[in-house]
Amino acid sequence: MATGAAAATVAKGDVILVVGSTGGTGKLIVRDLLAQNYTVKAMVRDLDRGREALGDNVPLVKADLTDKPSLAAAFEGVGVVINTAGAGLKSKGKATPEWIDYKGTVHLVDLAKENNIKKFVLISSMGVTQEDHFLNRIANDVLKWKFKGEEALRASGVTYSIIRPGGLTNKPGPEQVVQFYQGDQLKGGPIRREDVSRVVLAALQSSSADNKSYEIMAVVGERVEDFEPRFKALKAD
Repeated sequence: MATGAAAATVAKGDVILVVGSTGGTGKLIVRDLLAQNYTVKAMVRDLDRGREALGDNVPLVKADLTDKPSLAAAFEGVGVVINTAGAGLKSKGKATPEWIDYKGTVHLVDLAKENNIKKFVLISSMGVTQEDHFLNRIANDVLKWKFKGEEALRASGVTYSIIRPGGLTNKPGPEQVVQFYQGDQLKGGPIRREDVSRVVLAALQSSSADNKSYEIMAVVGERVEDFEPRFKALKAD
């Protein structure tokens, strides 16, 4: 059973550190946070590339997820962490899932504990408990390492929300409704990155999403803006 801390309210003035901020999902989360007047700090490995990806108006901090000492500066003044980082399919060296999805997450969790972070939102993946999942075979056991990262967060005592999206897409199309699941029984299911971002921002403001792990995917249907009833229906870890 998880040992997450008590619920905490995320205020607009709380500095939110976005890790993986230049990735497809991370960029949308940064955009949406700023649009809702949150205070954002985007963590990047390269400042020039970060500015190119995020623009000149986003505060950047240089740090490396795999280098724990470099993360200390990133956590200065931070109240909330959103980790969207994930290893690529053909990654090598310190870019592998073992380093990015597991050890990197552990580094963040350790610093979140040391800095009394209010809430830690982790974007993981559907299928993390399915050892025979094809992604483990083609991508260096990526789901196994993601699950180990989840476990470190669940055991940390930090208040968290672990979001497990299905296959991420940017494809336009008809209106979609986000569906929530638990138990990790589904093999997959598409969801737009913009919908993942909406769930992340909703989880920041919902104590009903705290200390819970859940899968999300989307199907054609009327777009729902209020996720609170779905968060309330989820079981705590």
